[in-house]
Amino acid sequence: MTLFINKQAANWILLSLIIFFASSCSYKNKNILFKTPQKISSVEAVHVINGTESKDLYYHRITKGDRLAVRLINNYNAEKSSISDSYSAETGYLVDYEGNVTLPMIGSVNLENLTRLEASRKLEKLYVERDLLVNPIIEVNIINLRVVVLGEVNQQGKYLIDREKTTLVDLLADAGGLTVRAKLKTIKIIRGDLAKPKIILVDLRNVESLKSKELILQNNDIVYVEPTGIYLLGDKTQSVSSLVQPFILIVSTISIIYTLTR
Repeated sequence: MTLFINKQAANWILLSLIIFFASSCSYKNKNILFKTPQKISSVEAVHVINGTESKDLYYHRITKGDRLAVRLINNYNAEKSSISDSYSAETGYLVDYEGNVTLPMIGSVNLENLTRLEASRKLEKLYVERDLLVNPIIEVNIINLRVVVLGEVNQQGKYLIDREKTTLVDLLADAGGLTVRAKLKTIKIIRGDLAKPKIILVDLRNVESLKSKELILQNNDIVYVEPTGIYLLGDKTQSVSSLVQPFILIVSTISIIYTLTR
């Protein structure tokens, strides 16, 4: 009888192992976000899905709904007028549905489709032409530019793009770096219309990836770092182990009780 029970325990263990190995392949992809239909060669440093690789430098252009922070840097000509007191880092100046922004002393100005630098130069010229400031140096920032980073980074969340040409590497550094679980060969950048997004897969193991303009982040980009398969497999092992252990314990307990009561 003891032999029979031991065989029964062995059968439970064997069955559990079969279930584990049969399901491990599917489990490896179970908890992966933003899966793509294409299998990408690890040889490629940067691969673009649903779009083509951009050749031009990325500079965000001011658009409707943006909020601008406008600051006068050289405040030595205060006898004229200053816009520094009106500068607000929290709310900024809203770009309305016509692409206009209303600023102190000069009123409504159209800044739509301009880069930050182009907007700065336009405002400097307007303040001088209207004899409001002398040799102004004006800084324009778009304070609503944000990206989302998820997955195997030390600090997930939303991050502000507060400088021109912020790259994927900059963002990952701001997020506290990658965890030991991170899959380096297919880091995803999801960009544009979420109904049909452009997806950029980046192999950070390949230094050639750093040359790509696609690594320069755009407003509302989503960056996702998935875990490597070995860690997903480890999670599966723990899951199966926790499921099987109660059955093994029951069978072992019955075997011991039977042996002691013979």
